[in-house]
Amino acid sequence: MEENITVEEAIELLFNRESIQAAIRAEDEAACDVSAGLDWGNDRVFVAFMKNPALLHRMTILRLSLNREIRQILEGWNLGVGEEKAIETASTRLLPRLQLPQQKAITFLESILMRDDLYSEELIGDRQVLRELLSVLYNNEDWDAIATVAGNAVREGILVNVESSRLIA
Repeated sequence: MEENITVEEAIELLFNRESIQAAIRAEDEAACDVSAGLDWGNDRVFVAFMKNPALLHRMTILRLSLNREIRQILEGWNLGVGEEKAIETASTRLLPRLQLPQQKAITFLESILMRDDLYSEELIGDRQVLRELLSVLYNNEDWDAIATVAGNAVREGILVNVESSRLIA
């Protein structure tokens, strides 16, 4: 194996436009999702992580921290029966946002991955940093999907209760 590279070099390999475009081409050629990106469907990303395991560790901590933060945000909104579906949808939409981030998110991700102070504990404790990153990662389409599944869960619950009431009466 080649010698280790810096976090900056690994980030460049991870978020390099050429690397992202190669991942997109691989998916297009396969006519399916080949999980390029964090799932190491892309050789360049795999090389970036192998050359710098600290980056893989930081990406893992970041992903876990973001999932925890979005869960806490949604739990705070008191969504009732729609909460579980909203959290599931938010978590599902997070991975693709980290695998192929928008350009505006790349700069933010790079700065967070470079901050040693954020990775001194098991999870990132700076909730403001996590919330800012979530606001950059998620777009209106993501929030609409989260709201839709939460609303549908409430709707289904109501319809089930109405139907069961009719059967009893």
